[in-house]
Amino acid sequence: MKGKKYLKTHAAADEKSLLAKSGSILENLEAELEERPARARAARSKPFWACLAGLVASVILLVSVVVFCPSNQYSKDYSKENFDSCISDITELNESLHEFTIVNTNEFTIEKIFDRESGDTIYYRINIQNSVVKIKIVAVCNPHYSFDEFEITNEFIKDKFEKCTIYYKSEKDFNSSDNIRLIGSACIRGVRESIYITSFSKRLNDPEETFPQAIQEFIQPAES
Repeated sequence: MKGKKYLKTHAAADEKSLLAKSGSILENLEAELEERPARARAARSKPFWACLAGLVASVILLVSVVVFCPSNQYSKDYSKENFDSCISDITELNESLHEFTIVNTNEFTIEKIFDRESGDTIYYRINIQNSVVKIKIVAVCNPHYSFDEFEITNEFIKDKFEKCTIYYKSEKDFNSSDNIRLIGSACIRGVRESIYITSFSKRLNDPEETFPQAIQEFIQPAES
């Protein structure tokens, strides 16, 4: 009898222990099932948050570039209606130029064209005239302004002018009363500045002198 009672008592205890363990297992399983959708949602949201973080970083970078970097050098618009002019001199002219230097201007006039609203200098007009030469030059020192009064056609020759590019057309007048004259026009383009020779006439001592050689007496690359 005592043996049967012991077995019943031990079986009941084992049953309670097993039920307790089963309950714990069921609770763990239920918790696992509840956590799986959450983890799945988190896994699915990782690409979204990564994308969002990348977008925010791109916006911050773009704002930084706009705030801290200079604007595009061709971004300004000037109205010719706001242009005005005044007399200038060779010192102010060459201080405004960074890629060129105007030299040998013994008999000349210099006119500065500027924008009344901003006060920005736009370009200079230089007239050189004596018994040997007659030259009209437009020196565009403002990189935001495009000079549209000079057209480069198929007649122009393209060549190198130091680190710049020159487009020119010229001819020699052998019937001139004062010997040979070189006549022509040109555009010299730098990175940020341009020089336009709208009219050029020079008496030549050397009949073999070319147009690029002739203008170097008056226009030279700036010293770096």
